[in-house]
Amino acid sequence: MFNQDRLLRLNNKINMKKSEFIFSRHAKRAMPETPKEELSEKYFGITKEGEKEIRERTKELVDIVEKLPDKSIVILSGVSRAGRTRSTLEIYGSELRSIFKGREDIIIPQKQIEEKEEGPHESLDDLKSISGMMKAEGRREKAIIQFPLWIKQFTASPKQWKEWSNYFSTAKKSGSEIAQWIEEKKGPSPLKLAKDLLIGIKRVNIFFRKFFPENTIMFINVDHSGELDALFTYLANEGAVEKEGFEKIGGKEVEEGEISQLSFLPDGEIEFKYRGATFSCPSGIFNPEDKISGRNTQND
Repeated sequence: MFNQDRLLRLNNKINMKKSEFIFSRHAKRAMPETPKEELSEKYFGITKEGEKEIRERTKELVDIVEKLPDKSIVILSGVSRAGRTRSTLEIYGSELRSIFKGREDIIIPQKQIEEKEEGPHESLDDLKSISGMMKAEGRREKAIIQFPLWIKQFTASPKQWKEWSNYFSTAKKSGSEIAQWIEEKKGPSPLKLAKDLLIGIKRVNIFFRKFFPENTIMFINVDHSGELDALFTYLANEGAVEKEGFEKIGGKEVEEGEISQLSFLPDGEIEFKYRGATFSCPSGIFNPEDKISGRNTQND
């Protein structure tokens, strides 16, 4: 297991250029009081309405996939421990496979690659096979791979869950409540949550770059509000999680299935796209140090 410092040092040697990270909040969750007839029949932890909405949201991903360069890899990857995040990722994968089925310029492995209880090792041969296929001379197709991985940083620790429940009275949080949380910095640290998510996506990048070191990779990840609100504020506000930054992204909680895009471009630029706006991110926000463009972010 990597500790975080070693992970960050290793990541500096791994190609982050040509990496795209899609973040989505999970589908509408099934609550204990949700009537049985409103529950998704196939996907755990979400409602029929939520399932339908995610299928609609997939159209946004299709547009992004179409614009990716030749030989790009689309990997449905990061989830938390909550079943609703994995269910949401499965719907995205199912819908993408359905939409692109039969396309000569899109490779969809016949066998869906999934993480087993003991880890992804049983599927490593499949990844190696796809990697070899994509390296073949003359290949120009893109590939879509379903490989859900539980990312530790996508899941709140027991201490953070307790802090959440003590600070927020309900699971549904209003924009004003999120803004107050960010401003007061009580409960779980929004800055730490944002940085932890970046650690998580770096873990994802390190793992898959072993198989696809030079390809453009688009990672599709599903997580929760709160964590995503903190991350999006961090990215839009030069690494500072403050109320003014939250207002830059609309001042409201991320909606179920709402999608954002973080791009590490070949020229070294970093872009974050969300709610119709594009933000240029200083490269320093992805370094272990807290100094960003000559300023210091707030302490954890």
